[in-house]
Amino acid sequence: MALTVEKLLARQEIADVILRYARGVDRMDWDLVRSCYHPDAYDDHGTFQGGVEAFVEMCGRFLPRFAVTQHFMGNMLIEVEDDLRAARAETYAVAYHRLELDDGSGKDDVFGIRYVDRFENRGGDWLIAHRVVATEWRRVDDVPRGKIRGGVGEWGRRDADDVVYRIMGMTAPAATLGERGPNPAATLGERGPNPAATLGERGPNPAATSGERGPNPAATSGERG
Repeated sequence: MALTVEKLLARQEIADVILRYARGVDRMDWDLVRSCYHPDAYDDHGTFQGGVEAFVEMCGRFLPRFAVTQHFMGNMLIEVEDDLRAARAETYAVAYHRLELDDGSGKDDVFGIRYVDRFENRGGDWLIAHRVVATEWRRVDDVPRGKIRGGVGEWGRRDADDVVYRIMGMTAPAATLGERGPNPAATLGERGPNPAATLGERGPNPAATSGERGPNPAATSGERG
């Protein structure tokens, strides 16, 4: 199949939908999740099979039990049909689910999966028409007490207050820009002298003092016999 500009644009639009789905699920932004599907789409998540509205409703009931989820999208193969009406997308993913317990410990429930999707182009919109989640592996790990979320820095949220929704309007006060540490380029001299500038302090330049080591063998070859 010939690769055309139209197919490349379709691939990018489809990839954006797949990535938007991950943001929607992890931020519990159900409108964003819903926007990834055609209204009559079908989703087979294994324990759930059904339409879009039922799927979104299930996510709204099931996912809040976790402190955080993270859907990491990896290999992505998108095959657009020549007539630009449909495409098959296969996306390898790792889905993390952190459960925090009352005693301060937790569990990580991690799935290795593939999202196998049929995308359809309807009115110029590439959206999921049929999705099957194929599970490859699963592991559950204990999280020791005291190793759960929280601490210094920006921690992800699962609502509209997450930093991804605020970043475009955020500004950094000029007075606090330097509080994270000095500029390495500006403090280069504090680490030690510039090697290029202090070359002479390490010893004489071998090229400039070659005569001190003895006569040039080429010039004195006659002295050896």
